[in-house]
Amino acid sequence: MLSDNVSSPASDLWALGCIIYQCRVGEVPFRGQFDYEVFKKISDRELTIPNELEPECVDIIDHLLQPDPKLRLGAGPPGSENDFEALKNHAFFKGINFRTLHQTAPPVPAERYSVYFNKK
Repeated sequence: MLSDNVSSPASDLWALGCIIYQCRVGEVPFRGQFDYEVFKKISDRELTIPNELEPECVDIIDHLLQPDPKLRLGAGPPGSENDFEALKNHAFFKGINFRTLHQTAPPVPAERYSVYFNKK
């Protein structure tokens, strides 16, 4: 996106990497006071991943924040080592059945729902 200004499914995979990073770390992966600073950090792949993250989390972030969209995990052609099936089979998603995911309750403790539904 930064160099070609073209969006593709690979752009969504980049966004997924940013979302996973932000959910696990608590801040965005690339920060700067001005847009050009953020763009420079992205271009230089200036990314700090905390040591506390699980190896499978580090690996998926690394593969989703791959600068070359063609090499990004999930963006490869079907049957390649970085196709969408490879993304779904990544260790980060271990235990998730993507065929039945839409029928699965979200992993949010019931206590959290009570905040929204039991207000008086």
